[in-house]
Amino acid sequence: MGKKENLVRIGFWLLVIGIFGYVTIVNIDREKQVLSSPEKVIATISGFENGVRGSSRVNFTYSYKDSLYKSWSRTSLSFAGWCKKRNDCKGLMFEITINKNNPKQLLVDWDNIFENKNFINNP
Repeated sequence: MGKKENLVRIGFWLLVIGIFGYVTIVNIDREKQVLSSPEKVIATISGFENGVRGSSRVNFTYSYKDSLYKSWSRTSLSFAGWCKKRNDCKGLMFEITINKNNPKQLLVDWDNIFENKNFINNP
């Protein structure tokens, strides 16, 4: 291998490590912001949409201080299939944590929702 090939490989791995580091830092910062002023609220699934390349996303709404917020998350195809048999899970409720000062910032235990189907009004 030549010197140039080694530099390209080192540059590639530095870029990959940099991207993972950036994403990790952003996620930790967002979690800290939400937990600095947390408030538990109830979210309700409003339906599903097709995502990119055959993926699926779940849409949900929640309210805080007389304002309604909409959000979404990518979901596994197995969860989307499970919901398909249950009216797309419309109306199922789950708990989320929001930042009182910025209610658009939120944390959700998606593993508990997608894998354990842990809903407040579980069918």
